[in-house]
Amino acid sequence: MSSRMPTPAHNPRRSRLGASGGSLLDEIEQRFQLLCAGPQPLSVDGKQIGHGLPRRPIPLPELAAILMHPRCGFEARDAVWRLLVERARTGDAA
Repeated sequence: MSSRMPTPAHNPRRSRLGASGGSLLDEIEQRFQLLCAGPQPLSVDGKQIGHGLPRRPIPLPELAAILMHPRCGFEARDAVWRLLVERARTGDAA
């Protein structure tokens, strides 16, 4: 009996990912992009977070770019993570 891990071509879970053949992470990324598109994308209020972030609704893709910039401090990143985790736990999408 072989203890070899199955390759992606032989992985039975892969068939659940749809006809596109993409990975689960590709599917999650595509759905996230759809949620962030349109006239009212998912966003957070920079006024609520503070720490030098713009004092307006910040769409999540823009927020990610701001947080990855070298000038963004750890305090701002921590505040954003706390807010997003709290919203995820409470189901608050506002």
